[in-house]
This record gives sequence, C-alpha cells and structure tokens, in this order.
Amino acid sequence: MFPKTLFKNFNYIHFPAERKATMLEIPPKAVVMAENEEMLEKFTTVYSGVLDIIPIVTGKTKSGGEFYSAVNHELSGSFPEIQVKCECRYPLNEDLCTLCGECVIACPLDAIDEEIIIDFTKCDYCGKCVDTCPENAIDLYRYENHIFDAPQVLFLDDNKKINEYSEINGVYHLDEKEELFANIGTFQIEQSVSHNKEICQYSGRLDLGCQRCMEACEYKAVRKSSNGIEVDHFACEDCGQCISVCPTGAMQSEDVSDEAFGDLIYEKLQEQGGDYRHVIFVQESDTVFFYKNYYDKIAEDVLLVILPNVYILNIFHFLLLLRLGIANIHVFQEIFKESGLYKHIQFTNALSSYAFSGRKIVSKGQAPEFSEEKDKLFTSDFTFPGYKNKRKFLAPILRDIYEKSENKRVLLQENILNTFGSVVCDEKKCSLCLACLNHCKIGSLMADSSNYTLSHIAANCIQCGICLNVCPENALELVAGLLLDEEFFQPRILAKDEPVACAECGKVFGNRKSLEQVRNKLKSAGRFEDEMELLDYCDKCRVKKQLEVG
Repeated sequence: MFPKTLFKNFNYIHFPAERKATMLEIPPKAVVMAENEEMLEKFTTVYSGVLDIIPIVTGKTKSGGEFYSAVNHELSGSFPEIQVKCECRYPLNEDLCTLCGECVIACPLDAIDEEIIIDFTKCDYCGKCVDTCPENAIDLYRYENHIFDAPQVLFLDDNKKINEYSEINGVYHLDEKEELFANIGTFQIEQSVSHNKEICQYSGRLDLGCQRCMEACEYKAVRKSSNGIEVDHFACEDCGQCISVCPTGAMQSEDVSDEAFGDLIYEKLQEQGGDYRHVIFVQESDTVFFYKNYYDKIAEDVLLVILPNVYILNIFHFLLLLRLGIANIHVFQEIFKESGLYKHIQFTNALSSYAFSGRKIVSKGQAPEFSEEKDKLFTSDFTFPGYKNKRKFLAPILRDIYEKSENKRVLLQENILNTFGSVVCDEKKCSLCLACLNHCKIGSLMADSSNYTLSHIAANCIQCGICLNVCPENALELVAGLLLDEEFFQPRILAKDEPVACAECGKVFGNRKSLEQVRNKLKSAGRFEDEMELLDYCDKCRVKKQLEVG
C-alpha cells in the first residue's frame, strides 16, 4: 500500500497495481501414474477419499484390473488443462469370450487366472492362449487409445530427472504431492502480465524465434504453444522478468504499460517546465522505508516514480527519461545480477558512457546520491513517435543520442542484452522469395516490389533469428552488437534483382532469381521439360498458351 499522505509534499507519479482478476476453480482431480502397480495401489488406497484419481500403470501389470495399463503415454498442455494420451492393453475381447477356460489350461506360465485376467509380469507372449481360444477372443497385441483430461498429473517415480514431462506446470512427483494438494480449491487470479502476439517475434507454428521471456521465467509461467506465447497467470509470481527482457514490447505490465508510462512522464515533465533533473524509481513495498531514511534529503528537482514492481524496468524507461531531459536515474533497490533489469542498467550506462565521455546515468541500490549535480544531456523537447513496438519507439531516441554524441560511431562491443545487431545476406544465394519478410513483425526487414529489393533496418532488429531459420537458401546471417551510425537507422539493401516481364503481355510478374530457381528445380527433378517455356509467361497468359497447345 502506497502511503500518499507521507509523500504529499514531494513530486511523484504513482502507478498503482490495477489488474484484471478472475476466479479459478481447481477440482480435486489428478492423473496418477506409476511403473509399479503396488505403489499405485497404496497411493489410491490412502488418497482416493480426497482425490478423484485416474490411475495408470506404465509398467507390466495384470489386464482387466482396476488400473489402466499403458504401454505408451504422452502429456500435453499445462496446468490447469493437461491432457494425457495413453495406449492401453486390452488383450481380451469380452464380447467374444465365453469363459471356457481353454486359455487357462494352455498357458505354461500360469499367467492367466480363472477370470481370464492375463498377468503380463509372467506372460512371455508365447501365444498358446491365442492359438487355443475357440472364439478368437484373445489378442496379446490389442490396444485401445484413451485421452484423459485433468488439471494435474502426479508421477510416483523416484527419480523425476528421468521424466521428460517434469518441466510442465502441473506435473509433480511423489515428493512434490503437497504442491498438488495446495493447488486444489478456488483462487483469485490476478493478471499482472499481458502478451501481444501481433508484435511477438516467436512463431508457435514453427517453434522458432525469440524465446527470451520463457528463458527468463523461473516459475514456468510463460510457455510456448502452437498459437505462440501463453502466460499462466496462476503460476506467475509477478517477478517482472519477462517484461524486462522482452525487446519488442509484446510482454507488457498490466500496471505500467509502455504507453501509459510515456504519457504520464511526459505530462509530468511538462507541468514542471522541464525543471526535474533526477528520477528515482521506488517499489511500492519500499515506500515507507524510503520515506523514513530520505524524507529530508529529497530536493525539488527529484521526481519519484512509485511502481508495484521495479523489475519491469528496461532501456525503454531509461532512454526515454534521458531523452526527456533527466540527468540522473536511480533505482531504489538492490538489483540481483541475474535479472534482466541489471543487464538493462548495464547496457544503458555502457551506451551513455560510449556516447558521452564515460558518463553513466543510471544507479541502483538503497543509498541514492541526491546532491550530485550534472548537466542535462537533452532538453525535454521531444515529439513522441506512435507506439507500434518498443524498438520502433526507441529508434528516434537512439538517433538523438547518436547525433548528440561526441563520437559519430558509437560502438557497443559488449553484447550485454543480445538484442541489437544486424542481418547480412549472401546475395548470390538469395532468391528474394521473402520467406524471411513474412515472419518479421516489427519492421526490421522490408521489401520493395517496385525495384525488387530486400532491405534491413538494424535499429529495429532484435536478433531473434527467425529469418535465418526460415530462409530456404541459408543466405542470411546475424551480426550481433550495437553500432550507432547513419547506416543503423537507414534501410540497407540486402539483395536486389531485376524484374521479369511476361513474354506475351509485358506484365511484370516476378523476379529473375526466383524464376531461375524454379526452372532449375524442375529440371533437376526431370519434370515439365516440354513445358518449360511456359514459365516465361504470367499466370493469365500461361493458361492461354496451355490451351493453345492442348
């Protein structure tokens, strides 16, 4: 809770936690799987009164028992919607069986009892029961597929490291069963993170592209699916890591969106007439401690920004404040080095140090220096670009930093964020198929149909690598690192080709390289050799020529 009355004499902006809340009902239902039938039997005996158990034995067991006997199983989804597909043994067709007992007599291993239940811990698949059955009711290789839906799955195996499904939210092992029980009930879920797939550089369909948010989330609350990135708000611990590391702005804080931050900061700075020199970010939970220790040390030129979570901060916030005329930025928090925030502070200071003679503008920790006087690098005179994505918003700010810099080639050799760089192309390999362009949602790659060129703007590139992976010619390569120069902000031609005009009507319908590529592939496959000249015509004229030949 933010104590407004304590801060009434200070200049501040407060971003309260305003989140969507929903109720989630988790029933006491679980798929419980074990290789050992005895272990599964003991567990169901103890917990069947409190859990709705779907019991599955994955090792050898008796057929026709109270448990499903699975020879194969596969898990998909995530808590609270997990799907378990099983291929289960059903060697006896009960509709055909007459309980004659011939199979019991024929089995040399006593693996079949009087109720015609086959014990696969004894059976060696000799097939004598199959041969003896007068009704053809036994098939040792008869299976049926089952699909079970449950919010959680519990494995009774001893070693979870060998289980390929251990990383799925809602999948637990015997020593984690307390977590399973803790998830049962009615919960209020707060949505602190939102995701915009329109500017996300991860393709769920191809399983390619940027996965920084998933890599940063230690709670497994950010996961990938065929539809793209999904956020499990039940598992989310509101750590802010996914928001901080996202280079496109696809991951946004529900409390402090990029646009809301920019608008309020700009409005506040205009109110004061540009007199603010310092900004201090304070986490809402630390405001009382901050006030007790620094209430008499806060000057009028200090603007306090109160956030629910400072770990959402990144270069968007720091560079925007720099460009709006803030001389120093302090994050009132001891930042752990593995966090995205720590790297963004490092990057911002490295950039300002290269550009402005070693000057660092962002500090951290619970001992801010308010008395340090430094000249502003910029005035607050800045026209906001329309917010399409984080990188396009930052591009004009980076240009202003470059133009203001004493060095006209600002090079950051330290690849701190691994989100800046360029794309180079082997023009001899490139056929201008534009497969790469189809997956670049943030406008780093562009094509011009008027002159058949493929271009790249390094300022927009986040080094997601999806263009490399979809290129059928392996013509592209990433070059990491930030180099601020004129070329960084301008479209750079990667490949160019001459247009191809229809031999009949003169209409331009493609480019030379693509046409030659199709021609060569058809020749190598030995196909359509007699009709190869039809490739020189546009679609309409090609049909006419085919009819003439016919």
